[in-house]
Amino acid sequence: MYNILLVEDDKDIQEVNKYILEEQGSYRVNLAMNLAQARVSIAKLPLDIIILDIMLPDGSGLDFMTELRYCGNETPILLLTALSTPRDKVEGLRLGGNDYITKPYDFDEFLMRIEVILRNKQQEKERLQQAVTAAKCSQEMLTFGKLILNNTARSASLNGEPLGLTKKQVGLLLLLAKHINKTLTYDSLYETIWEQPLIGNNQALRSAVSEIRNKLAGSGYCITSERGIGYRFERGEYR
Repeated sequence: MYNILLVEDDKDIQEVNKYILEEQGSYRVNLAMNLAQARVSIAKLPLDIIILDIMLPDGSGLDFMTELRYCGNETPILLLTALSTPRDKVEGLRLGGNDYITKPYDFDEFLMRIEVILRNKQQEKERLQQAVTAAKCSQEMLTFGKLILNNTARSASLNGEPLGLTKKQVGLLLLLAKHINKTLTYDSLYETIWEQPLIGNNQALRSAVSEIRNKLAGSGYCITSERGIGYRFERGEYR
């Protein structure tokens, strides 16, 4: 069962969409009439997708989406709005929307857009899980200069000395190192290492990355961040 948050101030559209979605049998729909209610739901619920109107009584859905992305919330967002110019669509996607559909809309297309977004999210999660499984099964050492990561023992050392990281921190470092020079999203990193959805607050992930960064100082490798998206392991020193 997928949890959906429908942020829509038109009561008729809200009720129709809720009915259509719940008729599919695989969606649990949570409702919000404005951004204030949406914030409450996001803080409380593990969500799989947010369907977001742009013109809301207490603010802009685009500004709200930007806020979520800045805080590390990578829950997929389908923008559902009456704003229909090419410029509106480009702006919505550029600011972090996963898809964009305009009112009025075809209900079958509406459902298909949601299915595609959820399928893409599941595929990314499976790819990361496969990478973690491969790291656990591998007997080889990952060597980056004098930084050595042991997949089997789940340990890390620099210049022959243990880095003193927790198991979760080592797992996070291994996951990033296996995808060197590739940005992994906050959401996928948290779900893979902590084995639960990232719900708004990414403090645990940020703290873990901060600790790893401190330990990597002088190694010639670092973890950098791509604002609003995620983290990347690469050559260089963090500043």
